[in-house]
Amino acid sequence: MKSFKPSQIIYLFVLVLNLNLHANLIHAASKSALDIVTEVEAKNKNYISEQSHLKLVLYDSASTQIERELKVTNFEKSQDLEYYLVEFLSPKDVKGTKLLTWAHRQKTDDQWVYLSSIKTPKRIIGSNRSSNFMGSEFTYEDFTGAYIDKFNFGNLSEEESEDGLLWVFERTPKEKMSYNKQKVFISQKFMNVIKIEYYNDTGKKYKQAEFKDFKKYKVGGGKEMYRSSNITIQNLITNRKSILIWTDRQLGQKLNPEIFSKSSLK
Repeated sequence: MKSFKPSQIIYLFVLVLNLNLHANLIHAASKSALDIVTEVEAKNKNYISEQSHLKLVLYDSASTQIERELKVTNFEKSQDLEYYLVEFLSPKDVKGTKLLTWAHRQKTDDQWVYLSSIKTPKRIIGSNRSSNFMGSEFTYEDFTGAYIDKFNFGNLSEEESEDGLLWVFERTPKEKMSYNKQKVFISQKFMNVIKIEYYNDTGKKYKQAEFKDFKKYKVGGGKEMYRSSNITIQNLITNRKSILIWTDRQLGQKLNPEIFSKSSLK
């Protein structure tokens, strides 16, 4: 049997390493942003339902803090329709306020807000979707669906981060939104968005959302997926910011779809 000198073994090791690296680069280059978001969407689908309790912390430009407690319930009605229900639990002045969203893959989402002082659900339409939700930096748009069918996607690149490699791309909404485009950062480790930058019609970045504290969940037959437990969104012009902090979350529970009916808001 032929023996190899140490220098030859090192050379062979470097050669194999370079070939593998080259193959990985070719594989990455062959993917598009649409390929990536399709994979990410599939990874996070089939969660069945999600029930959460959260704190919403509001900061104005002087860093004055206001806290609110709410619960959010999501439900996968089908592959093309998801329900979201947000309900405020405290403080007293906002308790009972609800936001119901029917997120459609192929058409404009349906959205209603219920205020206990009005007693009648109000439909959110058109430019109202870009309004700030309950005094926060989140808009009604942020509580609608993010199906990939509703965006056009730009070139894909990669960046390093503390949690490993990120995919980075731009997406523009097919419908009129409050922003002109977004720059999206997706963690290859968590297969989830970790940052979104918002740009206006002049190309200026005016808002940024960061997704932190990811936790792993198992659903159904053992499917694993990650969810962020802290979303911070900041207006870079006014310096106001809002933080959603999850205090409890359960995935995969069976729910009655009737709780997401418009009549259930009353």
